[in-house]
Amino acid sequence: MFSILESIVALRVQSETYRSQFTPMQFATRLSIFTTVLALLIGAIGQIILELLGLMPYDLYKSMIVAAFMTVIICLPITFWLVYINTRLVESLMISHDEFARLSRTDSMSNLLNRGGFLKQVNAIEGPYALLICDVDNFKRINDTHGHSAGDFVIIELSRRLAAMSSETDAVGRLGGEEFAICIQDDRKNCAQEFGERIRMAIAKEPFQITEHTALIVTVSVGIALRLADEASGDLLRRADKALYQAKENGRNRVEIAPVSMVVINKAG
Repeated sequence: MFSILESIVALRVQSETYRSQFTPMQFATRLSIFTTVLALLIGAIGQIILELLGLMPYDLYKSMIVAAFMTVIICLPITFWLVYINTRLVESLMISHDEFARLSRTDSMSNLLNRGGFLKQVNAIEGPYALLICDVDNFKRINDTHGHSAGDFVIIELSRRLAAMSSETDAVGRLGGEEFAICIQDDRKNCAQEFGERIRMAIAKEPFQITEHTALIVTVSVGIALRLADEASGDLLRRADKALYQAKENGRNRVEIAPVSMVVINKAG
């Protein structure tokens, strides 16, 4: 019996809809009432069968009243507390599991998706999309000139701006160091390039106030790759990274789009 209740509780806790609609108290009340009614029915059917077989040693009516009374005062409270305590314990474990899963895919400094979490979310997208890689220009110079705390501030503030500019359907992550990635579910070249330009200009036009008296002009270079049919996310990432390298080579603070010919060369090689 307890294993059945445990299975029901586990299913309840794993259901996001059920978790949002019912508290552990409400769920325990509903399930304990259901269990008690079930026990009453089983008891009544059992006594009727014994009566029909001539094996009932007592008056059926009185026996059913006593059995029902004892079932309610014993089964109802015991079932309630068993379900309630078990639900609270399992729910606590599920919350801990959810938090651990969230932390495992989140970059601690930027609070964006980390590389693994970002690629997992991108791989789950079925439709067309474009991948943008943003890299802070001359980031080493910022660290060397103003200290690593200034570099950390740039990372955090840049993450905030990228998240603010992205929609709920976009995936935004920090790939590592000063390199970020955004996946937008639109593979039209002009839309991806326009979005990349908006990012570049938004970063460059507003200085990063690292201290009360020090503000830095920070720029980013952006590489874009439009996903081709059946192209793996790893290949797409490499093409976007090459486009980013081209943006750096062409003077930084610019947006470059990976040409389709790059894929042909890769497949040929």
